[in-house]
Amino acid sequence: MTSTQSNRPGEQPPSPTALVSWAHSNPDWNQDQSAAWQEQVKEFADLLRAQGVAADLDLFHLSETSIDWTRWGPGKARSSDFVIVAMSEAWAQRWLGQNAPTVGAGAVAEADMLKGIFGRDQSEFQRKTLIALLPGVRSDVVPEDLYRLNRFRVAELTREGVEDLLRAVFEAPRHVAAPVGPRPTFDSAAPSAPPAAATGPAAATAFDAIDSPEYFHRLLAMSEERIRHRRRGAGLTETQVASSLAFGPRVPHELQVLDRGLLRILHGPLGSGKSEVAEQWHRAAIERAAEDPEAAVPVWIAIDELATGLESHVLAEVGLPVLGERGVDVVVDGLDERADRAAAVMRQAGEFVKKWPQSRLLLTTRSPGLVDDELLVAVPLLPPGQASALMTRVAERDVSGLGAQLESAVERPLFALLVAQHMAADGGATGIHEVIARVVDDVVSREGYNLFAELRALAVATIRTGGAVDPATITSADVAARIRRSPLVVTTGRSCSFALATFEQWFAAQAVLDGVIGVDEVLASIDSFGRWRYVLAIVAATADPARADAVLAAVVRWNPGAAGWLVDEMSAGGLSRMLPDSGAGDWQVLGQRFRSAMHAWLDGLGPLADCFGPSRMFGVGFDDIAVAVTLDSQRAYVSWFPRFQVPGDPLPEVVENSASGRLSGRPTVQSMVPAPTAVNGIWELSRRLLISDLTEYFPRRAAEIALAHNGVASEEARIYRAAARAYDEAPPGFTGNLDVERLYPAADIAPSQSHPFGGYTTAAMHRYAVTVIDAAMRCYLEISAWATPNFDRSLPLRGMMPVEFFGTMFYESDRGLFDYPGLETAGFSWMFRPIGTGTSGEVDPDANRISLTINDDARSDEMTSEKTRLYTAFTDYIESHPEYEPFARPFTSTHGRIGLFHRTPATQIALGWLWQDMKALGFVTGPTPPDL
Repeated sequence: MTSTQSNRPGEQPPSPTALVSWAHSNPDWNQDQSAAWQEQVKEFADLLRAQGVAADLDLFHLSETSIDWTRWGPGKARSSDFVIVAMSEAWAQRWLGQNAPTVGAGAVAEADMLKGIFGRDQSEFQRKTLIALLPGVRSDVVPEDLYRLNRFRVAELTREGVEDLLRAVFEAPRHVAAPVGPRPTFDSAAPSAPPAAATGPAAATAFDAIDSPEYFHRLLAMSEERIRHRRRGAGLTETQVASSLAFGPRVPHELQVLDRGLLRILHGPLGSGKSEVAEQWHRAAIERAAEDPEAAVPVWIAIDELATGLESHVLAEVGLPVLGERGVDVVVDGLDERADRAAAVMRQAGEFVKKWPQSRLLLTTRSPGLVDDELLVAVPLLPPGQASALMTRVAERDVSGLGAQLESAVERPLFALLVAQHMAADGGATGIHEVIARVVDDVVSREGYNLFAELRALAVATIRTGGAVDPATITSADVAARIRRSPLVVTTGRSCSFALATFEQWFAAQAVLDGVIGVDEVLASIDSFGRWRYVLAIVAATADPARADAVLAAVVRWNPGAAGWLVDEMSAGGLSRMLPDSGAGDWQVLGQRFRSAMHAWLDGLGPLADCFGPSRMFGVGFDDIAVAVTLDSQRAYVSWFPRFQVPGDPLPEVVENSASGRLSGRPTVQSMVPAPTAVNGIWELSRRLLISDLTEYFPRRAAEIALAHNGVASEEARIYRAAARAYDEAPPGFTGNLDVERLYPAADIAPSQSHPFGGYTTAAMHRYAVTVIDAAMRCYLEISAWATPNFDRSLPLRGMMPVEFFGTMFYESDRGLFDYPGLETAGFSWMFRPIGTGTSGEVDPDANRISLTINDDARSDEMTSEKTRLYTAFTDYIESHPEYEPFARPFTSTHGRIGLFHRTPATQIALGWLWQDMKALGFVTGPTPPDL
């Protein structure tokens, strides 16, 4: 018992108090499962109360309107004798900080209070916190950092089922030790050794465990070992590693002068040395902390080490006093390596520096996503002289004359080291993809045993699981031991991950190309594409054309929006094979590849393939069109011809542009675009040619598709045509509202001198606007499903649904004599706010909502100058759905008119939203056409 109150003889001791902490629903539960769990937890709390424990539960107080729920749970966790956790997967997520930010605030607050107790007094935390595994709950849901706690398996909700838990609460052990007897006597007269002096309590954190000078010395040693290991991971020998250490990266000025309480995101392309720059910043922080006892304590965290929430990890390393008094300088390295966790870590980082203003935080990532520009710091590339000096030092030979692609690539430090390592061997490569392949060949066979297949399997496993794995799960024990010794991997305990994300993704790309993992698995969903997208980018950039074309065609046909991201990343990654100079005889291969790529794009576009300009001009399908492609150093020239225009002289699918005699007199469509520079750039070239066709024909074709189905668009068109006929047939001089069928409310102000065409009162205009916007949201879902069926959640608005149209309408029904003629129209400030869980397939139109106020300046300000709450909801959604991040539009609001009085307003608005989606994905250009 924990109560310190003394009791008179015969008086019952007070009942021990306990908070039953629980999470209301696991992520994958339906309503019935959640209700059953709620009933089970309540029955558990009732059972404890019946057995003498003053157990409290939030369910007991739901009708008490005076309770402040933001304080109730933490207060109970602090004041109760015990906190009994009804463990579940959802509660574990809240403890680890992995739950969706929009759910579970109560359990998170209780967990945070327990963490505070841990930081203040570990023994009290150990005594106070008990874990109950209720019937049906597996023991493996308990977070690893709570294994130290006492847990009780409640097999059934009976007195016997909670027996062990009750004995712990009431300090009534089932077995009592017998008294210790006297010390026995022995023949030997040797005196017994005195008992060892009692030692103080175990150090609470790594920082407390050793003296500060030794702690900081160890941090520097660990930092140097990470630097060395990255270079070993690039294939360098120990001698080359030592040579390279003389060249430290330059820390950007923005990081050198970064104030406390701030977060920055260090970003740069593949191989640009983000980790190395962060390491230099970290080392400077170590040296500062070693000299100044008030300086922040440095903490380095690799993304794979972040098993718990960011704050919990830091607390476990340095403790609460350091965090509150000195602060910490934290680096979290490699967010792009685990894209599914990146948004959550970014959110936690922002909250961390607000809560602990003495601290600074630096994140590294290849793709910073949708964050404010003020948070971004770009990694500086190597000047040519420094790159040359670094390579010469490592290779111990002259490295001039690398060729155009390598000269550009070595501005990135990793690529410079790879080229130097390669040049120290036999040289001969002309592109980074060749350099990586040759470095890998050397490293994997360096110890006399080729680990290629096993490292390829390790890469697949780490990407599938999103973290390090034990290689013994994928190969034999002796080979697993060899993997752990490989310079390409980092080993923690028995688990391994790659030292450099570049090599993880490179090996995984070989697995895709070799058929070890099927493209069907990679493209099973937008979620799986999110995990594999950087791997696919390496496939697209580095594979030979035949194999790359097969993978890219599959992606393009599966989801053109995802394929567009892939083509863009292929260009940005820096690994692409250079396109060799084309000769006179290359026209057929080049033309066939281009034709196949265009065919795949048109298949992926589905109904929008009818926008293809040559088909519209010639009036025939793609199979009946021939193509001719020629390249020079600057331009690509593409010509299309109808194959069967001349009777008896059909053209093959690919023709030579120089065959002017045979092609003369035939209609043609010609285009000229910048020539691709990469061997697989044919995919970017074919998409670029489609953009002009889609920009010109997309609105018309999408409207045609919509009108061919029963839906909002066809119903609006029917009503408009009927109204137009009624207007034409009305008597001369007729004024007022026609007696016609309407989809939207009629004007409620009769024509007058001030309102020659009638008008709407403010309330009627609000009803009209809400009705049109609701129809527009339904129409958007219909048209996106019919016109762009393969894009699915890569469409930015579709990917965020269900959403709330959140805005305010500015409108005054009164008007002056000199205002412009016609109906007075409203102005709007609005945006889309995510309100649910994004899903593949169909979205229930009724799940979308509208929140529209009238003349509300406060709401308008909330969307512009005071947008923190709305922006948080947007980033929370991306955190919960990291697979959506590559396709999301930037957070923004829109201000102006929205065409409420167009002939078919909902169709016009919906097409405008879909146009913006297609523009964000790079398929159309320019402003939204005024009349779609």
